Amino acid sequence: MTDGVSWAMALGMVSGVTAGWGIFTKLLHSSMSKRIDDSNKKIGDSTKQFAVDMVKLEGRLSEYFKANEKMRDRWDTFLTDYLKIDSTRGQKIDALFRVIDQMQDIVRVLPKNMNSKIEESFTHSLSELKLYVRELMAKEFPHGSRD
Repeated sequence: MTDGVSWAMALGMVSGVTAGWGIFTKLLHSSMSKRIDDSNKKIGDSTKQFAVDMVKLEGRLSEYFKANEKMRDRWDTFLTDYLKIDSTRGQKIDALFRVIDQMQDIVRVLPKNMNSKIEESFTHSLSELKLYVRELMAKEFPHGSRD
C-alpha cells in the first residue's frame, strides 16, 4: 500500500458509513412510523368521536324538524281560524253599522214623537182635570148657585 488509505480500510469505512446510515434510516423510519401510528390513532379516535357527535346532531336535528312540523301545523290551524274570523268580521261590522243607522233614525224621530205624546198626555190630563173640577163644583154647589 501506498501512503494513503488501504482498500480494506476504505471498504471498512464505506461499510461503516453505510451501516451507520442504515441504522440512522431504520431509527428514523421507526420513529416516523410511531408518530404516524400515533397520529392515525388520534385521527381514529377523533373520527370515532366525530361519528358519535354526528349521531347526536342527527338526533337533535330530527327533534328540531319535528318541532318545526308541529309549529307549521299550529300556524296553519291559526291561519285558518283567523281567516274564518276575519271573513265574518266584515259581516259583523256591516250589521253593527246597520243597527247604528237604525238607532240614529229612531233618535231623530224620537223628539217629535215625544212631543206629540206629551201634548196628548197634557190634553188628556187637562180634560180629566176639568171633569174633576166640574164634579167637585157640582158637589159643592148642588143647585147651580155660585157665589
